Amino acid sequence: MRYAHITRAYSIRPNRKGESHSPSINQKRRIRYAPTIKTERAYRIRPKRKKDKMKIDIILAGVGGQGILSIATIVGYAAVKRGMYMKQAEVHGMSQRGGDVQSHFRLSDHEIASDLIPMGKADMIISVEPMESLRYLPWLNPETGWLITNSKPFINIPNYPDVDKLNATLDGLKNKVVIDADKIATDLGSARSANMVILGAASPYLQLPFEEIEAAVRENFARKGEDVVNTNIACLRAGREFAEKLK
Repeated sequence: MRYAHITRAYSIRPNRKGESHSPSINQKRRIRYAPTIKTERAYRIRPKRKKDKMKIDIILAGVGGQGILSIATIVGYAAVKRGMYMKQAEVHGMSQRGGDVQSHFRLSDHEIASDLIPMGKADMIISVEPMESLRYLPWLNPETGWLITNSKPFINIPNYPDVDKLNATLDGLKNKVVIDADKIATDLGSARSANMVILGAASPYLQLPFEEIEAAVRENFARKGEDVVNTNIACLRAGREFAEKLK
């Protein structure tokens, strides 16, 4: 059994445009955006609140050392750059023992109340290990949710499920992308970049512009040099291309 323990939960809120604590400025703002209509009395009309345009709840899963939290960092960076709200709750196993790593990852253009995703409400499961993807299947929306996972198992426990039965379960899912990320990454020159192949395969369903995800990958790996950046971008694009062909 892979053991895990909770490490942290946090949220990020974008700055509101024109936010100020000055009474005079706030008063001007209210007048500017809430015009009055003069009849016998003056009434202020408040603008209608915008409806939620974007919200996505993601379960990230894998085994320690597979780079699942790098996926969270990159998606979070791209989302925050767009001024979105983000909440994340992480559970880590010990990576040197191959413990499971999972994260509840929530993005929205409005404030988010909780950092945890309710059962059956996740829009996506993004996993770098097939058994771990199925571990969190109860969280996935059974009708509209998508499961994106690596097909290559990481067998480091004696009671690992039968691989044929594992694949049969994956085949029976309604919405899924099952990709041999390890092979694709190895063919492109970096077996450790399988997580970027998985991120690329998930990118059509993330509701984020692909070029902004690419920019976040470049930013994340920039300190490691141009060759590392280019390899990870190539893996990202290969995963994206694979998923697009399944549509």
